[in-house]
Amino acid sequence: MMGRSLRAILPLSDIVFSAKTFVAAMGAYYIALSSDMDRPYWAVITAYIVSQPLAGAVRSKAAFRMAGTVIGAAVAIIVIANFADAQALLTLALALWVGLCTYIGILDRTPRSYLFLLAGYSAVIIAIPAAAAPDTTYATASLRVQEIVVGILCATVTHSVFFPRSVTAYIHRRAEAVLQDARRWSHGALGRPLRDMGATPAMTVGKAHNRDRRRLAIDIHELHLLSVHLPFDTQIPTWPIDVLRKFQDQISRTLLLAATTEARIAQLSSMGKLTAEIADLIDSTNAWLDDPQTDSDAQKKAEVLIARARSLEPSCKERVPPGWEDILNIDILGRLAALVRAHAMGHQLGQLMQSNSPPGSDIMRVTLSKSPPRPLHRDHAGALRAALATFLTVAVGTIFWIGTSWPDGANAVVIGTIVCALFSTSDDPAPVARRVLWGTGLSIPVCGIYALGILPAVHGFLPLVMVLAPFFLTIGFLLPRPRWAASAIGMLLTTPGLIALDDRYSSSFDGFANAALAQFIGTMLAVAMLSLVRPVGQEKSAWRVRQICQRELKRRLASAQEPDSSAWIARMTDRMGLLAPAVSESRAMDDMLTTTCLGLAIDELNRFRITARGRDAAIVSLVLKRLDGQLVRHAIDIFQSTKIKKPGPGNAEFLRALDMALRQLGRQVTQPSYKSALLALADLRLIVAPQESPPLMRWDRTSHWVRGVAVVQQQASSD
Repeated sequence: MMGRSLRAILPLSDIVFSAKTFVAAMGAYYIALSSDMDRPYWAVITAYIVSQPLAGAVRSKAAFRMAGTVIGAAVAIIVIANFADAQALLTLALALWVGLCTYIGILDRTPRSYLFLLAGYSAVIIAIPAAAAPDTTYATASLRVQEIVVGILCATVTHSVFFPRSVTAYIHRRAEAVLQDARRWSHGALGRPLRDMGATPAMTVGKAHNRDRRRLAIDIHELHLLSVHLPFDTQIPTWPIDVLRKFQDQISRTLLLAATTEARIAQLSSMGKLTAEIADLIDSTNAWLDDPQTDSDAQKKAEVLIARARSLEPSCKERVPPGWEDILNIDILGRLAALVRAHAMGHQLGQLMQSNSPPGSDIMRVTLSKSPPRPLHRDHAGALRAALATFLTVAVGTIFWIGTSWPDGANAVVIGTIVCALFSTSDDPAPVARRVLWGTGLSIPVCGIYALGILPAVHGFLPLVMVLAPFFLTIGFLLPRPRWAASAIGMLLTTPGLIALDDRYSSSFDGFANAALAQFIGTMLAVAMLSLVRPVGQEKSAWRVRQICQRELKRRLASAQEPDSSAWIARMTDRMGLLAPAVSESRAMDDMLTTTCLGLAIDELNRFRITARGRDAAIVSLVLKRLDGQLVRHAIDIFQSTKIKKPGPGNAEFLRALDMALRQLGRQVTQPSYKSALLALADLRLIVAPQESPPLMRWDRTSHWVRGVAVVQQQASSD
């Protein structure tokens, strides 16, 4: 029992990671010393910052950091050459450059963003200290690049050669776990009891269901990050990266399809119209999800379930609109079939990744050839606020440094810029930066003991490594742990420079005190700017994402081009992955799923509007215009609200147009395009007015029908 508890506190993987990182840092320090570099502690810091638990992530981060450092050095040389005699312009140029790089890096939202962040603050690392001696700019830039490259190479070689943890092997282990999460979520959505799902007796069904949904959203986000590191892995998979992207697509589809199927089951159950045949099909789907089969068996049983769903669809007649119950039955059966197909494809792709063999079937190869990179959520307003924070950090810090003529003020500007740039990517960066400040404050007295008490008595490289090992191994152990990572970064940025790991040891109390004060003030400056410019909490973050979704929905309503629904699903699942770790309430995830369905319904109606003619196109156009008015009057979450008992005037007009469109398009339901548009209209009605009475789908008097359609067509043309 004690052994298991100790392994939980001190996992072996973290211990090995810390040891490898320390070896890489000390190797980089030794090479930098041997090469007569004047600031070898930058090699130590770089080795730690580049290090990641997975070898592929180390190599990708190393490549991005190297490129960013070279770009930053080039910019520093250009800025100093042009503005060395004008400190105000020099400060403005550096602040604008760092702000621009931060803005681009945050919009990128992949590990590649590290390149832009490094290009920004590397220019400050080089240009600020060189501003006092412009003639040494090139030499300073060259030395900083060499020190950082040494740290990069040592970290890359160490983590690639000694006990490497492969991204591909990690994906192999994660694939089945992600599929289990998808099956668990689908079980909950289809109404399966919670037995054997890991829930405690105190956990309600709703909490467990929300937990499964959040976990699946996080899985999708993690798969995206892994896809970026995969090309840099030490173990290159035989299957193309499109396999992972397609796997991510199928998991995203299960998240959405299970949620919408759950809503349809609830709708039919509340009406008392859930037939025994459909209920039996749902039970069979749950049994199929429970049964781990081989590839061929899974596919065969999936085809049987899909065929059953198609056979249960109500038969429709030409020019006779189906009833509301029939529309819901067609909808739920189609979603069940699509859910089964998504799980079957996900199972095949998961088996393919675990076997690490190339795709065998022609169908699979054709499917994988159509997997472009997934578009991601972009928050331009948040990126601008982050850019403003880094801009102000450089500007205010430089003004303070020049105004006080404090020699160590340059170090404060450099540290503040690094902290601000690194952590401005968070939705709520101020608390994270405060943990960096806490780590900085904690490490200063430890550094004092080292610099003033221990290191003066140390002679030789090996004794130095031995006395540094306890503290640096602790930092390396904390870095991969999310709870302590920010504090460990604070310790890392403080320790190597403060204990004077330079080309020669020289330390005095005055020098140490000034350097420690600069380190602390620089970090405080970053905290202050991030708190001033980017005070974002969980609720604010969720609200901002919903506002972005609302604007994007309005653009989709007004678009006359063929909609890209796959890109919409990718962005929305990415947003769910962003919100899932920060927002525990189910309402935010409910809103995201509802908004995703709303966008897909709009896309389907736009496709129909592009190809349809006459009164059919006119009535769909009117529905979309009325929906546009709803989005103007209300926030997105009004569609999810259960408190609205009676629709307002605008909502009533929208419902009248929507019900008219249901009847009009229902007359041609036997045509595939009309069927898809009809189901999209039904989705809109269930989203906007879930508590309203079912629409009247059939009129007894044809004259009323013709007059009603003519009125709607006239309204559409006048609008």
